[in-house]
Amino acid sequence: MSFEQIYFQFKFIIFVLLKKYHIKYNREEYTQLLTIKMWELTQKYSPHQSVSLQQFLYFRLNCYLIDLFRSQKQLEITINSPDLKERENILFDQMNHQIIYQQFLQLLTTNEKNWLNLKLLGYKQFEIASMLNCSVSTIKNYRKKVQIKYIKYYGINQK
Repeated sequence: MSFEQIYFQFKFIIFVLLKKYHIKYNREEYTQLLTIKMWELTQKYSPHQSVSLQQFLYFRLNCYLIDLFRSQKQLEITINSPDLKERENILFDQMNHQIIYQQFLQLLTTNEKNWLNLKLLGYKQFEIASMLNCSVSTIKNYRKKVQIKYIKYYGINQK
């Protein structure tokens, strides 16, 4: 029997399954996928099996459709994940803070930038003074200037 004859005889199975799962969106796509799967199954079917071709097709197409739903659901979960949106927002905030920080650094002199970088790395005042070849009072002066520029740039009110 050719596939056209089999399809004409058993195409109702496809529409029964589509109705069973209330498929209205992408109906044509599911119909195509199920028709292709039906063709594959007719190639695999052996008439010597205990089940009829109709039962074989119905059962296998039903399982195939469920697998399609599962794979589509996984795709939706990945795409529409609130966690993904949250990560995107966090990344955006980090990039925004980095840009603002880079703009702030442009306000500083070279010595003030060096002091800030070393301070952020955790060095003590006397260690920074020896690295920059200057006195501790000069380091305190750099710190004071950076603090003033920081407060002015970020608009922090001191009380």
